[in-house]
Amino acid sequence: MIPELKVPYLHEKQVERAANELLHKYAKEKGKPVRAPIDVENILEGYFKLDLVYIDLPDFIGVPDVLGATFIKDQRVFIDESLMIEGKEGRLAFTLAHELGHAYHNTQLAHRTPLQRQLRMALAETASIFCETLVVEAGLEH
Repeated sequence: MIPELKVPYLHEKQVERAANELLHKYAKEKGKPVRAPIDVENILEGYFKLDLVYIDLPDFIGVPDVLGATFIKDQRVFIDESLMIEGKEGRLAFTLAHELGHAYHNTQLAHRTPLQRQLRMALAETASIFCETLVVEAGLEH
């Protein structure tokens, strides 16, 4: 039996701080400030070194209505090609940010043991939400 891991609750300010730290590190690597709209594709491909693949995702993974999937082991982020049509730019940005959250979450777990990596989905979703919030808030500020 796998013991239940205690995962601390993160307050909204802590989540915002983590998102801002990610942007700060990314800006430092680029050598210039990051401004809205946030180039999430570049963060995924350039900073996290993940391949971004647009594909018929529901058909590819056999799950209906899925728009994105991150596979850190394979170093790939899959996005459903239906988001590439005109008028879906907002949904695309939101989905990319969601997958960026999963990528960030997984990089934070890389140093842990396999048992410690088996955290509840809520923690993965917290990481995802902070990136979604980051993109939405940054867009609203500008």
